[in-house]
Amino acid sequence: MDQNAVSGADPRYTRDLDGVRPQFGRLFGMGGTDELRDITAAMGTTPIIGLHSHIAVTLTSKLTRMSPTVFEWLDTSSDVWTDVTGTALTGASTDRPQYDMISTSLIFTNEGNDRPRKWTGSGNTAVLGGTPPFAKALASYVGFVLLGNVSDDGTFTDVTDGAITGRYSDDWDNDWTLCNGNEIILDETPGEILAIKVFGRDSIWFKSDGLVNVRWTGTGIRFVQNRINFAKGIIAPLSADVSEAGVFFLSTDLELCITDGQQVKVLPPRVQRKLQETLDVTKALRCVGKVVGNEETYNLFYPTSTADTYNRGRICYNFRTGEFWHRTYSGHQIVRATTWRQNNTTDEFLVASASDDLVYQLDTTDVDDNGTKVARYYTTDYLNFGAPVEKYYRGMELTFKRAQDVRVKVSVAVDNSDTFLYEQSFSLKGVQGRTDVLVEYHPPQPLKGYNFNTKVKFFHDSSNKGELLNALAWWEPVVEEKRERRDEAIDQVM
Repeated sequence: MDQNAVSGADPRYTRDLDGVRPQFGRLFGMGGTDELRDITAAMGTTPIIGLHSHIAVTLTSKLTRMSPTVFEWLDTSSDVWTDVTGTALTGASTDRPQYDMISTSLIFTNEGNDRPRKWTGSGNTAVLGGTPPFAKALASYVGFVLLGNVSDDGTFTDVTDGAITGRYSDDWDNDWTLCNGNEIILDETPGEILAIKVFGRDSIWFKSDGLVNVRWTGTGIRFVQNRINFAKGIIAPLSADVSEAGVFFLSTDLELCITDGQQVKVLPPRVQRKLQETLDVTKALRCVGKVVGNEETYNLFYPTSTADTYNRGRICYNFRTGEFWHRTYSGHQIVRATTWRQNNTTDEFLVASASDDLVYQLDTTDVDDNGTKVARYYTTDYLNFGAPVEKYYRGMELTFKRAQDVRVKVSVAVDNSDTFLYEQSFSLKGVQGRTDVLVEYHPPQPLKGYNFNTKVKFFHDSSNKGELLNALAWWEPVVEEKRERRDEAIDQVM
């Protein structure tokens, strides 16, 4: 997908698709959404503002969720969410909790409303030992727990320096005073610390107006810090997530970016117009980003309009192939998202909490979004087929992978019209013994024009997904027909 593509300049790009994933020159209909493990009971305290996995040394993981006051984990033996909060949390519905794993503990903070806590995978959560400061940002780094944007009493005001201060401890569950001068002051810019992410040997501190690289040296001067050459900051703390390519995040000018701790690169602007044109800046702080490692994708969930309370849109970027695509959730508003890998023999997958206070699995084999129809379509965009002359469009030959219970509907629009004509439906059932299905689309009459836009809609009626392999247009120039008629007239005269 490339919203900035020049119409007809390159048939590999389209300005309009939704719910369809391009990969390696093919198009796949995206999966639906279903309640995680078919659990239909909503959380008792709402909303679900946090999701993260506790990962054991065996890579068996336990999914956790958090409301402003309660912390729970999912017992898959009974498919029951179990309350392990301990002392009640005192958070707010607007909190953006941050998590990390260190050793055998999941540590988290609820944007500074309570002191940072841990969960070991059993028992209740507990405040980290040694009286850590209240903090809005948190990360695990070379044996240290890093806390950013700190306060000793839980009062965060603009008149203190805590917003640009970080603290650290390598005995994080016992003592927060062992390190002599255990503070990191990020005074390179005046903006507050919003998130901390670790990439390789660097910890990257994301501020509201800049980025700072803080690196452990292992000498008397424990950390060195350098401002990354980037004139903007991060607008949505939960948009930052780590991949092998770097750390992705949404900057203050609503651009998707990636950093390796040394420099920042803005991602190609192919789908960023959706952010620029539909995302209200005051709601941008609610965006959530998540990397799915086994799919090599970064996914940003974002509000699609000022009417959205949470996130309906999803921008996907394959950082291996460079492909972009988009997905809209008509039936849900995504509050938080994370990945869950249940054990060392299964792939991770996306889970998300929604505004109805349920947890869902995304990209499933389901045909719809828990009962709401999914829009899955692709358009070729307006193409002149390499010939900028008036022509007759006679149809399209499309090759799909054979799939039981998958249908497609094909239609066409002419010369920049937004009206698609002559929609026809085809089954991809195919015939036994073949792996593909050839679909021949012909409008009832040839269409005259200069540019043509063919639209393909996917309809999944079972767990099978549609896959478009190839497309070839049938057309002929009008000028050839005129020349033939002229030649015939000459012959008759002679």
